[in-house]
Amino acid sequence: MASNPAYLPYTVLLVAALAVLLGIGWAKRKKRLGRAALLLSPLAAALMLLYYWHPPFHDAARSLLAPSRSYSCEHEGDASRSLEPFSIPLPKRTVFLGKSDACSPFYRTYATVDEFNRLYESELKDGKRSGAISGWTRIEPEIAEDGSGCVSEGYGLRLRDGRTVTIRMSAYAGEREMRMIAIEVPLTAEGSSK
Repeated sequence: MASNPAYLPYTVLLVAALAVLLGIGWAKRKKRLGRAALLLSPLAAALMLLYYWHPPFHDAARSLLAPSRSYSCEHEGDASRSLEPFSIPLPKRTVFLGKSDACSPFYRTYATVDEFNRLYESELKDGKRSGAISGWTRIEPEIAEDGSGCVSEGYGLRLRDGRTVTIRMSAYAGEREMRMIAIEVPLTAEGSSK
């Protein structure tokens, strides 16, 4: 993403590699390999620069190539937010936002609201039937009061230990590609503050 300073060396190396490939292509332009280098090098460089510096393109590419499959939280020595034995699946084309060494509950998704609702109604019914959760409720759509036009809806599920996990999808009115999923897992009784 654009805020990562490590992308600056990648960009410098990419521009240097592009210059070398274009030089080779120019020197060998009468041969098939030279023409291919002249045509494909700028395209490959543009795609790589988009991946590194344009967050929506980065997330769209990741959602196709390496999507997140389920919510997980692996915090060393802290089992207070554990969801054992119940895991939370995520819709198709959903990508994790945040650090991998923390329990970030934020995801960007390209799933529609209908796909979100079908997935969680099915999963929560199965979870209730199998006894993994004690129940669930639908959180009706709510419009943000700050005037942003953000609509939020989702599900609340009760775990067997009494905690309620909230799964919400938020989207701005008229925005097709920018939907966020937030999962809130409360602390267990042992991990909560007194």
